[in-house]
Amino acid sequence: MVGGRQRNPLRHMKDGDAMARGRNAQSEHAHRVYDLYVKPVEQTHQGQYVLVTPDGQTIFAPTLVEVMQRAHQRPSPDNYIFKVGEIALGTLR
Repeated sequence: MVGGRQRNPLRHMKDGDAMARGRNAQSEHAHRVYDLYVKPVEQTHQGQYVLVTPDGQTIFAPTLVEVMQRAHQRPSPDNYIFKVGEIALGTLR
């Protein structure tokens, strides 16, 4: 604590710190996964949700809830979920 305030342990880190690099690398990987496995089928699955497993299996569902349920049956920190045709990234732990 400094002057009654808790010190920010990340304050000393400069732009491009390891945490930001990790997030950027993860985002780039997610874009590569989308381009490789989802982009080729965008026209036939537009608006659906897709689970992409680490081995490249794609599982489509009409709702986010349904694809999350399917992801729960195949748990892996390396799974990706996308909405086909839209780019939005997030992480579930």
